[in-house]
Amino acid sequence: MWTLELLRAACARLLELLWRPFLRIATRRVESANNADADCRCYFTENFYVQSPIRGHFSFSGAARFEQEQSALLESLTTAQRAELLGALEAEAERRRSQGRLAAARKARIAARYAPRHPELWTLRPDWQLHPDFVSLVEAARRHGPSWVPPSAVLRELCPGVFALPVFTTRFCEALCEELEAVRRSGLETGRPNSMNAHGVLLDELGLGPGLLDPLLRDWIGPLAAAIPALGGGGGAHMDRHKSFVVRYEMGQDEELSSHYDNAELTLNVSLGRGFESGELLFYGPKGRAAASPLAAHDWTGAGAGHAVLHLGRELHAALPITAGERLNLVMWCRSTRWRR
Repeated sequence: MWTLELLRAACARLLELLWRPFLRIATRRVESANNADADCRCYFTENFYVQSPIRGHFSFSGAARFEQEQSALLESLTTAQRAELLGALEAEAERRRSQGRLAAARKARIAARYAPRHPELWTLRPDWQLHPDFVSLVEAARRHGPSWVPPSAVLRELCPGVFALPVFTTRFCEALCEELEAVRRSGLETGRPNSMNAHGVLLDELGLGPGLLDPLLRDWIGPLAAAIPALGGGGGAHMDRHKSFVVRYEMGQDEELSSHYDNAELTLNVSLGRGFESGELLFYGPKGRAAASPLAAHDWTGAGAGHAVLHLGRELHAALPITAGERLNLVMWCRSTRWRR
């Protein structure tokens, strides 16, 4: 016989089951609103990078589903390795869920306690920050639109969807490197650039977005990408957001980066210099159709500080190890809300 207490408990359980999907959606919306990375819900489940016990990228929607989807892989591992892999994925999922809240707290502390060494960096000034050839290139792209044929001497196509070009002046690169070193010596906590690079800084946490990086994307990178069919057709024509950071490669720390693709429609990767050897950037082709051997390589040492590679985010690429010194690169993951939604 159903008692009143049993009936109430059954009704409560039924309501919980009915509401659970809506609560999950609401939770993800809150997480997305507080997270600069979360341009789509896939941020919380896709492209989880793990280095140990095996190296690779995974989708992860929870341990139970992962064990079901990756049963063959897990059976090939020892008990300790399985626990290590699942632990690493759970930790990355938690990092992504809390990233927005923690980044906002770090940004507030830096704004309150850090005095910039080069305050002029916080405002985009094309006359001394942008390379003259880059300025001429983008101005020509704005004038001619779809009929424009970029000069190959300035914009070199390394392989389909991958271009090398000058972007910043040496003066700007030196000033930014000095600023980043001052931030590092300040002792203030900064977030790691991404799940693959452990050393560097998120530039939004320094407050460089509104005055420097937002107009760089809106007024310079965007118009250039829109005028290049190989880039504009891949989401580059409608970019309205970015995640920007500096990565540091140094002997004994991050020395290389294994093959990966970016959480971006378009990636701008600029060498800031700092004196290093090797560390070439290799490209294998787009995700799903990548070649076994590199299709192109970019030599950072030969190009010099301020020179960049502009490529579709879905291009599979890797950074070879540096063999001496320190290398700093400014990376902009340029994103399109229209393309993603």
